[in-house]
Amino acid sequence: MPGTLEGIRVVELTTVILGPWATQMLGDMGADVIKVETPAGDTTRNLGPRKNEGMASMYLASNRNKPSIVKRGGMRCLNSSGRRMCSSTICVRKWPKNSA
Repeated sequence: MPGTLEGIRVVELTTVILGPWATQMLGDMGADVIKVETPAGDTTRNLGPRKNEGMASMYLASNRNKPSIVKRGGMRCLNSSGRRMCSSTICVRKWPKNSA
């Protein structure tokens, strides 16, 4: 059964808990969510218990079912991931102040 937000594409430019959790709920309702991370990764990747480096339980719990890409420099629409982002319907943004 398709979700309520089937056909909606969301680009997530958030970190820590609230942004990823909000977009996770959009994904649970059928939206296609693409997570964009800085080269350092989301700050929750190594916060709390984890079996593998960069895969802490808090990160995994709030980022399920989201493909993620790394932002290096500016956003580009030339590759397949960039084309998916540039044709998005919704952009959720909250970058840390020190990231470029």
